[in-house]
Amino acid sequence: MTRPPTPTPDTVRALVRSLLRSGPANGPEVRPVAPEHPYTWWVGTRYVLRLAPDREASVRLRRETRLRDLVRPHVPVVVPSGVAHGDWTPGLACTLDARLPGDYGGGLEVSALGEADLAGLFTGLRAVPVRQAETLGVPRVAPRSLGALRRIAAHAA
Repeated sequence: MTRPPTPTPDTVRALVRSLLRSGPANGPEVRPVAPEHPYTWWVGTRYVLRLAPDREASVRLRRETRLRDLVRPHVPVVVPSGVAHGDWTPGLACTLDARLPGDYGGGLEVSALGEADLAGLFTGLRAVPVRQAETLGVPRVAPRSLGALRRIAAHAA
């Protein structure tokens, strides 16, 4: 399998212009989210562009955008919304999403508010109709042991 080209700021700007079908001639300000992972880019202050690096990731990315729409009405937290999508190179998907407010990683501890949001997310996910999720390609798996998950979490902590 051949590797896709590594995206450059110029190629990302051109892609964003084509996805938005507007914008300045020189394109928006773009920068990689993490230099070691050139497939996720900040686009100005309003968007994030994600590029699938291979065909399997393309399948997951396309499924994710449909799943977000399915779970959005069931969860009490903000779920990213797609602005545009397409292929960034033949057969490899991309999605341009509205950027969510807040911190993006950085190794910070989860606050009490973050814990409440996470609990709400998991509670809401339980309300998603399983059959609808399956039609989008989510596999049906047996429930995991809560005791085993607690042991793993305690060990990780």
